[in-house]
Amino acid sequence: MEVLKQLKIDHLKDKQVNKISGGEAQRCAIARAMISGNEIILCDEPTGALDKKTGITIMECLKKLNESGRTVVMVTHDESIAKWADRIYIMEDGTLTAKKTNG
Repeated sequence: MEVLKQLKIDHLKDKQVNKISGGEAQRCAIARAMISGNEIILCDEPTGALDKKTGITIMECLKKLNESGRTVVMVTHDESIAKWADRIYIMEDGTLTAKKTNG
């Protein structure tokens, strides 16, 4: 319940996935990843279907997970979201062309 509250979806705990919005479903998927206990979390456009405020909430949660020792691998086209990462790899035309480290 703590994670659901953190992601502001605790009101959805008893709803079926087909009864919630795309953004809510995305936050539910992120909540499942957060509580899974897996050492590596893979995220494909984790904020893609979300408004900016909710996207920041998601990125704060993912950052905390990373700071707690879990690896978060994220794919995004949004440079403002990529800036949350410690390391950025750029894929261009199927080729890894650059590596940047945020400091």
